[in-house]
Amino acid sequence: MNQSYLYIDTPSGCPNCTYNGKLHRHGYYCRGVFIDNNCVDITIARVICPVCHKTHALIPDFLVPYFIYPLSVILTSLKKVFIDGHGTTYVADEIIKELAKTVSSYKQYIQ
Repeated sequence: MNQSYLYIDTPSGCPNCTYNGKLHRHGYYCRGVFIDNNCVDITIARVICPVCHKTHALIPDFLVPYFIYPLSVILTSLKKVFIDGHGTTYVADEIIKELAKTVSSYKQYIQ
């Protein structure tokens, strides 16, 4: 298991209630993401509010909740379809190329 989730700063303040102090570590989970035409596991840290007991995932900024593709791939694909006017087959091929280019920036999260 990749331990890089341990080094992510624990945020202050709960988005669910009025608590303004530090949230407490509450474990982690693995999540699949398509990178370099492969599905790889990324470690996601979890925190819990000591007041309302709501848990929160600390999702890295290159991911979008509930999506398997990184944000950069999603935005590039939308631009190619809606702004550049490319078809979906072309965009699918471009997704694979984009994933291959972005692997190095995700290495710290890959197990």
